[in-house]
Amino acid sequence: MSFRSPTASVNLSPEDIRQILIDHHSVLVPHFTTQSGAYTTSGAVGHEYVLTSGSSPQTISLHASPKEGQRVTVKRGGTGAVTVDTDGAETIDGGASVSLATQYDTQTYLCIGGQYYVVAEMVN
Repeated sequence: MSFRSPTASVNLSPEDIRQILIDHHSVLVPHFTTQSGAYTTSGAVGHEYVLTSGSSPQTISLHASPKEGQRVTVKRGGTGAVTVDTDGAETIDGGASVSLATQYDTQTYLCIGGQYYVVAEMVN
């Protein structure tokens, strides 16, 4: 397949196109996981959803070196306290960690400029 612009031409092999589609698929398709213990998000997808479960306290660590625009949503599904922190030097809204205070509370974190920000919150 060949692409032309006013200044350049790019020839892509079927393998190049296949790899581009795989790369875009991993960014566009969210990853869902249920965790009953400490967990660090993967950072391999554009949006990761983490549902916590159980009655023991849990720490969910947002992956280090996040890519611009990556999102992570954490929902406290169990009765155990949930603390969300980072796996590196990043912060969440300028702080080291946040807590999901009540069962079924949910927060979504967005990476902007190498830091995490809470961009959505559902409080039960």
